[in-house]
Amino acid sequence: MFLPLTSWAARCFACLLILFMPLLSAAESNNSCPAVDCDCEAIAQPQWQAQCLKAQAQTYSACAANGGVPTQYCTLQGPNAKPVAFAASKPVLDNITAETLQRDKRQLVMLNWSISDDFQRINEREKQGAFGDALQIIKLLEENVERLFTTQWQAAEGARQIAGDAAAVQVWLKYHAALTVIVDRLDNYGNELWQKYEQAAVNSREQKAYSVLSMRVLRLTNLGREHLALASAGEGDAKTAAEAWQQAALQSMNLMRKEMDTSGRPERVDYYRYQAATRWHQASFYWMNTQNDERIADSIAAANRVLTMQ
Repeated sequence: MFLPLTSWAARCFACLLILFMPLLSAAESNNSCPAVDCDCEAIAQPQWQAQCLKAQAQTYSACAANGGVPTQYCTLQGPNAKPVAFAASKPVLDNITAETLQRDKRQLVMLNWSISDDFQRINEREKQGAFGDALQIIKLLEENVERLFTTQWQAAEGARQIAGDAAAVQVWLKYHAALTVIVDRLDNYGNELWQKYEQAAVNSREQKAYSVLSMRVLRLTNLGREHLALASAGEGDAKTAAEAWQQAALQSMNLMRKEMDTSGRPERVDYYRYQAATRWHQASFYWMNTQNDERIADSIAAANRVLTMQ
């Protein structure tokens, strides 16, 4: 038998419904938009987690209004947030055994050798004016850099499964040192090609070629910066990870400006704009783990500024 609600009880029920409506709405949006999860639970500080959840609710609502397809990226976020404008994706681990771990470590040595060889051949073809050949080798270099990261992820996280965190950290540290050399080399070469683009005669064959080559190399540098940031996170060093994400964000901003100067295509400019903001927010997450309030605020402010840049 159901008892009728008294006027007082009715008012209390109405109050509770109002209080819980945002939670019900967020849950409904979450169910209709599984592609949205800003990983706010990973943020330990209550004030920043609350801001993340508030922004996430807006992302949910926009997604639900668009038939379950996200229309915007996460702003404040944890390390496993989605959707985000990352250049890299975290590989799915295969079945790890001691044998596959040794295989991955051997493959890392071979890939580092292949990347060094690619550099030499690109430089030779470019200086000979064989720009088409240089571009083809850059594409091969891109594949090798991607394979290097995937194999490294397998090796480090495989080591974590088999031997624990300390073993994984040692593998990540070794990779970090080797990748830093590669990324710095890419950065220097990309900027050298960009200078040749700026110095070439307007609308000449050389200028067009250097525009394409420099942007391909700098985009690969951009990917490498993200790999370095993910490697730093794998090492478990929050300060190093935060600084690496900041460097990655600056690289995205550099590419955003260069896209404005070359293609001028709004979708490319916006991609690097959102990517830079995502990386600043990743930096803020790792600064939160160091309790450095000034760096947290600076990173969040930098993310907000880049979104309003023209």
